[in-house]
Amino acid sequence: APAPVCGRSRHVPRLEVRIAGLGGHGVKLAGTVLSEAAGFHEGLWATQRGDYGSATRGGPSSVDVVLGSDPISYPSADHPDALVVLSQAACDRHAPAVKRGGRVVVDPAEVSNPPRDAIVVPITAIAREHTGKPIAAGVVALGCIAALTDAVSRESLERSLAFYRELLRLRRELAPLAA
Repeated sequence: APAPVCGRSRHVPRLEVRIAGLGGHGVKLAGTVLSEAAGFHEGLWATQRGDYGSATRGGPSSVDVVLGSDPISYPSADHPDALVVLSQAACDRHAPAVKRGGRVVVDPAEVSNPPRDAIVVPITAIAREHTGKPIAAGVVALGCIAALTDAVSRESLERSLAFYRELLRLRRELAPLAA
């Protein structure tokens, strides 16, 4: 396995994560940040596979991130260890597949009929409170994943997010030049 950038040298068993909701929740970005934090900052093997439908706001959107110390031969989270759902449709579709002993996190504003043992976190409300936008829900979901697992640290997630914040800043700065 590659050497960890952050100096963490421990064995991480295969971990399957799925974040699912609707276009506009930031699910795609969340998967990218999680897989890059695992691979670049934790020295783990990581894959990301998304299902973004038509990639429009309001349509179904999900991302699978599989990570661990060993090379990954199959990139899908068919039976996630951790599932964060941001809509009732996503909950209905994905919660039955969660591994025995796996954890499900639901947003109570978006999921009216959660699984019995789900962890309830007001993800969209937190996103709106801190950014004013529901698209940050994916980033809040990453905090849930970090709290549920020991695979990727908060610091590694923050380092990956900092890269995307800088990228967005540069895009805004350079956009007038393209006009």
